[in-house]
Amino acid sequence: MRAAFITRTGPPDVITVGPSADPVPDPEQALVRVRACAVNPIDTYVRSGAIAMPLPFPYIVGCDLAGEVVAVGSQVDGLKPGMRVWGSNQGLLGRQGTFAELAAVDARWLYPTPAGVTDRDAAAAALVSITAHLGLVRHAALQPGETIFVNGGSGGVGSAVVQMAKLLGARVIATAGTPERRERVARWGADVVLDHHAPGLAAAAREAAPDGVDVYWETQREPRFDDAVGLLAEGGRMVIMAGRDARPVFPVGPFYVKGCRLLGFVMFKADWRLQAEAAIDINRWLEAGRLRTPIDRVLPLDGTAEAHRLQEGLGALREGMTGWSLSDGKRDACPTGRQARRLPHMTASETLAPQDGKCRAAQDCLDGDDRRAALAKQKESACRRSRRRGFGRLGGSVRPRGVRRRLGIDRPHRR
Repeated sequence: MRAAFITRTGPPDVITVGPSADPVPDPEQALVRVRACAVNPIDTYVRSGAIAMPLPFPYIVGCDLAGEVVAVGSQVDGLKPGMRVWGSNQGLLGRQGTFAELAAVDARWLYPTPAGVTDRDAAAAALVSITAHLGLVRHAALQPGETIFVNGGSGGVGSAVVQMAKLLGARVIATAGTPERRERVARWGADVVLDHHAPGLAAAAREAAPDGVDVYWETQREPRFDDAVGLLAEGGRMVIMAGRDARPVFPVGPFYVKGCRLLGFVMFKADWRLQAEAAIDINRWLEAGRLRTPIDRVLPLDGTAEAHRLQEGLGALREGMTGWSLSDGKRDACPTGRQARRLPHMTASETLAPQDGKCRAAQDCLDGDDRRAALAKQKESACRRSRRRGFGRLGGSVRPRGVRRRLGIDRPHRR
């Protein structure tokens, strides 16, 4: 078979596309002929070595896939050759990835693809939809009638959160960075859509939710905790799932006085049973046409390195997602509303790339000493801001000073 793999971590150029040995499924695995897969930020972190994981070199990149079962191990129940399936959580924690013509996958990570749902759409929805479901249902426990604020509702995870929150019966307030994206988010069901870059965003959000929001979902890599906590209602929950290098100032006093909760998670550490439960709802919504994932462009398998560059560049994006496909179609996939276009040199192996959009914070585009210098400068700026707001620097970190006095406690107590 052909596959996209690396023999060492590094920049996108370390990706090689070429012959690779066909995988042999273990007794608990299924052999899948891959028709579509997707590139996510986690793929670039693993490839670059930014996240340390055991990698079985040569290591095939990629988490998501959709395709057809061609063989099953002796202990596999519920799957059989010819079944269409989709899944995620590959290429992580020592598992081989999905950017190949064949993939051996533990049966517990595979779910039946509903009739009428293309492999391309199933693969694009995999990681982002499971992430959204885990965050909304498992962690935030979003209830019908509650209000959720989605900071960045037009990207891969954000779009899934907007749509699922509506399907769960919530009122949705979301942000997006351009008029086109705001229109798209509104089509996905958001009740209020705000300009992500507007100077008065915080005030507009409070006007849309005078009593506060029950859930605040942060998709950005640099959370604005002051704004978020100010918008949360009593007992509100905030979900974070990005920004591994972020060290923002946090308003401890207002947060705990309101009785709020901060919920952080990564989907690939979730138990397979929880992900399978999420897949049941995802399949139902996909089949009904009520859940859609934005896809921008299609590239050949030989363009895997380019797809990683796009994910790290354009989508070092605050909003956007990248996908990759091994489907038989010859056209660009654009469920985001752009006209489909014929691509040159298209083969039976195709790759989905990220939506265009503004670059994320500068430090996410830097490496080595430049990156550390940018983070140090950011931290020092945060400290200066915190001191102006009445916070002091104690023990090497930014902590509140004077909060206890403002709450009527005569003297702050240190342990």
